[in-house]
Amino acid sequence: MTVEPEGILTGLRGGLSRENISARFRAIRKNLGAIPRATVLHYSILTLTLALAAIIRLLPLRWGAYISEFDPYFNFNDMRQITSGGWQSWYAYTDFKAWFPFGRPPVTTSYPGTSFTGTLIYQFLTAIGINVSLYDAAVYAPVILGVFGVLVIYFFARDIWGKSAGLLAALFSAGLDISLLHKSHRSEPLVEGDNSLQHALKRKPHLHGIRLGKLPLRR
Repeated sequence: MTVEPEGILTGLRGGLSRENISARFRAIRKNLGAIPRATVLHYSILTLTLALAAIIRLLPLRWGAYISEFDPYFNFNDMRQITSGGWQSWYAYTDFKAWFPFGRPPVTTSYPGTSFTGTLIYQFLTAIGINVSLYDAAVYAPVILGVFGVLVIYFFARDIWGKSAGLLAALFSAGLDISLLHKSHRSEPLVEGDNSLQHALKRKPHLHGIRLGKLPLRR
């Protein structure tokens, strides 16, 4: 059975008529109206908290998009090696530019998760069509991980103490926790921001298992 083009156009015109569009908007408004105001307020505050976390971590852009301190440059050099030589090359090469004359073998002096995570973020951004350099990926990756870490901390605290505690924990980690903020802002590639996110992600499934009664609270 074939469908004539005129029939398709007629159906599209009917679906885009003023009455149908108005009916769809009324249905959306009705469904949104059914959501409790407390829920809307709760997730609005969470969204603003995540935006605040990103803005605070981007404040060093006032001085330019640069990598600061020494360890982040070690991680960036490791990212360049992984990008040019492949994932296995990280385990074999020695960075003589970072430590002269003996060189610095990353396999014994660095954590693999830092450079590997930065490289994955760079490859993901380029795969979806975002034209970004490896340097910029190393600069802005801590912001992405920091905001995502705030979200994970929210879920972690919410599961233990409730929604209000989750919001308070998210707000605290977004801009008041200096120990976390110092290592998850722009230009600190993947040091404490990556570690805190991984710690929270590891404990979240364990906590969920305890709540379901499938894991003991203590061993």
